[in-house]
Amino acid sequence: MESVTSAPPLHVVSAGAPPIRRATERDVIEIAALINHYAALGQMLPRQEESVRQCIHEFIVAETRSKVIACGALHAWDRESAEVRSLAVAEEYAGMGLGKQIVNRLIADGLDRGFEYAFALTLQVRFFEKLGFQVVKKSVLPQKVWGDCIICPFLYNCHETAVIRYLKAEGAR
Repeated sequence: MESVTSAPPLHVVSAGAPPIRRATERDVIEIAALINHYAALGQMLPRQEESVRQCIHEFIVAETRSKVIACGALHAWDRESAEVRSLAVAEEYAGMGLGKQIVNRLIADGLDRGFEYAFALTLQVRFFEKLGFQVVKKSVLPQKVWGDCIICPFLYNCHETAVIRYLKAEGAR
């Protein structure tokens, strides 16, 4: 693939940050509600509770007072690639670094699992670039295009940008 850019360190957690943990069945309703809040604003695709339930093992969450305030998932596409998806932070917790912490945790998981790269389709390009992702053409991600995009209602009117972060060299450090 392409060369690796310098990426930020993983597992940087600020003091007093809400704990991040693997999602469980009891989180499904709150995860779906968080995602669907942003979907209603046109910033994400909606997810039904059953869809979240089927892939709950892919999710991690941040919580405070037993309430899910941020979530994200790492979806494996093949042996080489995984997608960061369904990344959302409750509005009242925006700007605290939770999104960064979630993505860094997912990237660390991707490294542990041996993926060569992680990617996302996003409207928040600068956010991902700050985390070491590079903008690429969607055609670089045929597994995503033919797996998900082909059935998306926005297929011919998609405003998302593809970003990628190469992990193989990071794991060799």
